[in-house]
Amino acid sequence: MFARVARVLTIAGCGTSTQPAMPSPDAPSECFSAPTPIEGVNSGGNEFSPWMSNDRLELVFGRLPVGEESQLFHATRTSPDVAFDEPQALTELNTGKHDGEPAVSEDGLTIWFGSDRDGLLRVYEAGRLSRDQPFGVPVMLAELSHAASEDGFPDVSADQLTIVFASNREDTGFYDLFRAERTNPSEAFGAPVREVGLASPRYDCCSTHEPEADRVLFASDGFNDAGKIEIMSSSRVDGTWSAPEVFVPLASDRDDWDPQWMSDGSGILLASNRDGGMGGTDLYISTVLCPR
Repeated sequence: MFARVARVLTIAGCGTSTQPAMPSPDAPSECFSAPTPIEGVNSGGNEFSPWMSNDRLELVFGRLPVGEESQLFHATRTSPDVAFDEPQALTELNTGKHDGEPAVSEDGLTIWFGSDRDGLLRVYEAGRLSRDQPFGVPVMLAELSHAASEDGFPDVSADQLTIVFASNREDTGFYDLFRAERTNPSEAFGAPVREVGLASPRYDCCSTHEPEADRVLFASDGFNDAGKIEIMSSSRVDGTWSAPEVFVPLASDRDDWDPQWMSDGSGILLASNRDGGMGGTDLYISTVLCPR
């Protein structure tokens, strides 16, 4: 169940398997640095869904403290070469219920996130005038909702015309990725469509699209029977997704999930409970070494 991040962390047994990952032929490992912790933001709880500005000075993410509901946080720093300052809660967006799974526009002025403030997990949107200002009042994207389903983990394209999110609306007992489109950022999204080519028999969520490319990364525990959550890769050719494969540059023998391409393509963020962390899931970054 993705409505509570805690449940995501227990779906796949929290890294009980050491089955080798299957290589992704379009992603040579030498083109990505080994993931390293994002300094200053990880805690003994669970951090997830990271977004980092292209200048690497601002970070927005979800945090699930032990025994509490998840909240939205942000952190800043004065240079990419130093640790982030102490993260601060985005109090203008948090409700005391589940608020998390942020996606942020390239300019940092619009945020989409999942919240169950009204009972069911839904996707919300809020804006701000500048990165040093608070966000305004969130608005639920009602056009994405469906009956009693839960919807979260939004991923929005750079032009804000496409949104992909996780939903359990097709009553399979699991979550799948759905896509909705529009022709203008000021309009409502159209009817969501299931991404059939990215669907596994179990849980699929947390997609991110590589900038200026037709490749998607997403999290799943349903492709390799590995007993853990893996970051998968698929490329679209002539409108059809290739068979998803483990994205080896980010893989570990524990749970790896919630990938997020930086919008300038210079790095990939992720959440993982791999060995050496603070406890729970921590935030990591891998730098792209082979720019397009």
